[in-house]
Amino acid sequence: MQFESLRGWEYVELKAAAQRDEVSDAEVALLEEIFQKYGAKSRWELVDLTHQLPEWQDPQGGAIPITYWDILKAAGKTDLEAAAIEGEIRALSAGTTGRKKRSSLHRGRC
Repeated sequence: MQFESLRGWEYVELKAAAQRDEVSDAEVALLEEIFQKYGAKSRWELVDLTHQLPEWQDPQGGAIPITYWDILKAAGKTDLEAAAIEGEIRALSAGTTGRKKRSSLHRGRC
């Protein structure tokens, strides 16, 4: 699997190559769909799109992380549904579901 920006960005990269057996077919399809839709956009176009999302808050010159909770609530989930999904996410990231842990991403320069 390889995803490269059409504009040659160097801002987000895989720390290690993801093995195909670590990623489901549905995840690959989702990544391909996202890349097709947004891969050619500049970082500033992506910033503008992000700032239109209901979960985005103006940090007034600082930074406010967008949490899973914020995203789930903006998508119309109830508190109970959001809490359940957050629990699933924590379990997956801790590797407690028996799935292999994902290769992690890190941010570079912006």
